Amino acid sequence: MLLLTRFHQVKLYEHESATYHAVFGDFINVTANNNSNRIILAGYSNIPTEQQIAQRVTQLVPLLAPYDVDIKAISQRMFFTKDGKDWPSDTKVLTDQYSPANLLNF
Repeated sequence: MLLLTRFHQVKLYEHESATYHAVFGDFINVTANNNSNRIILAGYSNIPTEQQIAQRVTQLVPLLAPYDVDIKAISQRMFFTKDGKDWPSDTKVLTDQYSPANLLNF
C-alpha cells in the first residue's frame, strides 16, 4: 500500500492522479475540506468496500480519540477512482520525458 500526503495544486494534481492510476490502478483519494492536501491510498490487490471501511472506522474511533483524530470525518472525504475520476481522461502521465516542472510555479 502506498500512503502519500502532499499539498494540492490543481495543475499538478491532475498529472499526479493520472500517474498514480497508471501505476497502481484504482485508488482511494482522501481530500481535505479545503482541498489543501490529500492522501492517496493505493496498491491494494482488492480495494476495500465502503462497508469494510465503515467497519474499520468504527474500530479506529476509540484508538484515535486520544490524538483528536476524527476518523469518521476523514472517511467521509474518501473517493474511489473506480467510481469516477476527478481529472480529465486525456491527462498526461508524468515520466522522465514529461515532467511539467513549470506547473510548480503556480
